[in-house]
Amino acid sequence: IRKLASELSQSSEYIPQITELREELKLQLCNLKNQIKQLELKKQNSRLNNEHLHQQSHVLKQKAICLRNDTWSVENKVKTLFRELEEVTSALDRRGTEVEHLKLEVKHEHEACQAIEELKAKITKELANMKKDRDMYKKKARSDARRVTQIQNRIENIKAANAHLEPSG
Repeated sequence: IRKLASELSQSSEYIPQITELREELKLQLCNLKNQIKQLELKKQNSRLNNEHLHQQSHVLKQKAICLRNDTWSVENKVKTLFRELEEVTSALDRRGTEVEHLKLEVKHEHEACQAIEELKAKITKELANMKKDRDMYKKKARSDARRVTQIQNRIENIKAANAHLEPSG
């Protein structure tokens, strides 16, 4: 273009065209400078966007690491809770078995208490009967003792009467 411009500037007939061409070239140069500035701004904007995206990527990576750690923590807590639940369930099963044994023992003790109460009632009844028999035997013994005393008195009386009838001797 410069070469062409210098050649054209040597001929005077082309001066208006050269001026026009120069103006057009200035305009194109200005447009190109503006385009370059726009491209530089786009490049800078793109670089800023890339930096921002890189920062967001870093933040997201950090969040992902935190989430992974939280997930592991939650998984460990869940595993711990399941172990505790199994222990509690096992303890409840053992307690249930113990309760069943205790219920069975209580049932046997209740049956034993009932048997003891029945035996107590029988013994009480038998004691009452024995007391009646004892009272009856006491009355009979007193009656027999009176009869024995009466019989002994009669024997004494008979002996005394007989003693009078026998010769002295």
